[in-house]
Amino acid sequence: MDSKITLDAIANPRNHQHLVEQIREGVRSLEKDNWSIHFTRVKAHNDNLGNELADQLAKNAASIRDRETAYSRIPKSAVMKVIQEKGELQWQQEWNVSTKGETTKSFFPNKVNANPKDCKWV
Repeated sequence: MDSKITLDAIANPRNHQHLVEQIREGVRSLEKDNWSIHFTRVKAHNDNLGNELADQLAKNAASIRDRETAYSRIPKSAVMKVIQEKGELQWQQEWNVSTKGETTKSFFPNKVNANPKDCKWV
């Protein structure tokens, strides 16, 4: 395998991403059938027959447009980012219409300007 990130993800017991768990389950299944599985990092594009074959299979699979998406889960970080952005937008809208905190608003008119180095000091 030529992906250090993937090897690290598989080796990390705290990583429970769906694809990583699927790989681990596949390994466990093969090991139950007395297979011996070892992951080793190889240099990419270095005439390693197994790695070149894996690259070609991946390219072929990626080029097929009429197949069902193999992975359609959205990463938790992407969901959290959207939630954060929507929360900040809602906060800003409420801040804009509020009649409270007028003095504070003169220093912090926008949530994005809440960093003291970005404030308007009078």
